[in-house]
Amino acid sequence: ILISPLFCDLHLHGSHGIDFLTDLSIDAMVHACESLGNSGIGYFAPTLLTSPNATLKKALHHWGSFISQIRTQPKYLKTTAAVPVGIHLEGPFLNRSRSGAHSKKLIVRPDITLMDQLIHKSQDTIAIVTLAPELPGSTQLIAYLKSRKIHIQLGHSEASIDEALQAYSKGARGITHLFNAMKYHHRNPGLLGVAHYPDVFTEIIADAL
Repeated sequence: ILISPLFCDLHLHGSHGIDFLTDLSIDAMVHACESLGNSGIGYFAPTLLTSPNATLKKALHHWGSFISQIRTQPKYLKTTAAVPVGIHLEGPFLNRSRSGAHSKKLIVRPDITLMDQLIHKSQDTIAIVTLAPELPGSTQLIAYLKSRKIHIQLGHSEASIDEALQAYSKGARGITHLFNAMKYHHRNPGLLGVAHYPDVFTEIIADAL
């Protein structure tokens, strides 16, 4: 028998047949929570990727309502179910040249007004935002997110080491899927330049490849 603490998955786009962006019924979200709990996950952040505005806002509204309900009624879920701690917004403030699975045509520059709308739609349940720090307006957005007590992660980026350090100085404290969808070189490590800082949270894709 192997006994270990419950895991916390902060980057998860879906689980057990449920797509967190489109499967938005209460039953679907409860099923995801209970299935994750049975797999050893105690807490998770449903992650929404760059999407059409209407699609993204609809998902934020439904997940925000669900998370708010759980916070006010902790017994709403089974004690063995995984608890969604907040939404992880991956995009749309990313670098098109490192878009990965994100639609290039839907990626936009950092915009505090848009970010405020997304936070409002989520009922203030956005906990993490992944963005590219080299984009115009990113410094201001990072400062705004920090003031809202939202964890800032860097990813899908062409950032230089200097741009990464500037984002760190403004409050960014995470890197999304290290090495994936980012530029790095031994003479200019980019986001890797802050990955070793003791207060930086670094995601690793743990594939069995």
